[in-house]
Amino acid sequence: MEIRSRSDLYRYRLFVFDLDDTIYREEDYLLQGYDAVSRHLSGKTGCGSSDYIFDRLVTLFREQGRHKLFDTLLEELDCDKSLVASCVDVLRTFRVKKKLEMCPEVAGLLQELKGRNKKVYILTNGNPVQQRNKISNINWGNMTGYPVTVFADELSPKPSPAGIEQILLQSGIKETDTILIGDSEVDMQCAANAGIAFINVTSVPLH
Repeated sequence: MEIRSRSDLYRYRLFVFDLDDTIYREEDYLLQGYDAVSRHLSGKTGCGSSDYIFDRLVTLFREQGRHKLFDTLLEELDCDKSLVASCVDVLRTFRVKKKLEMCPEVAGLLQELKGRNKKVYILTNGNPVQQRNKISNINWGNMTGYPVTVFADELSPKPSPAGIEQILLQSGIKETDTILIGDSEVDMQCAANAGIAFINVTSVPLH
């Protein structure tokens, strides 16, 4: 069904949201995480000041993305490569200085869905420890505990339909009454594999 309005969207009974760059901006988490990693590394001999390390981390992130980011940084700083594991651990478990804010449009939609007693789940790829940490650091307002979260990596990562299948089983709702809201090709393929509807978060109608 083509979704042209909120009334079209509200025909669904079950809403499954991606997490990163759908409910909130993942970069807001990562940059605070890189600050925590920088402070962690600054205490290690020869790695430099936390400000310098942070600047290099952000620059490398912008240039090459996250793949082997800490490996590249430590090689550049001529620091012990074994520190990669502790950097990853810091990124997965640090506490944010500033709570992660939901994207305003999504926050409003979640409020409306809650008011309409719709079932809402989050289905997220990624390391479950890190994803749980992100969720615990989001400012949920009065919606704390409302979206039930399924961690796809504990089953089979998207685009596998395994997470959707578990959500359908838990909720008791049919595929035809379910929609996935996400931001990526992986999300769209996951929905297709599970036989449910999909809409990109940027295309959700405002009215």
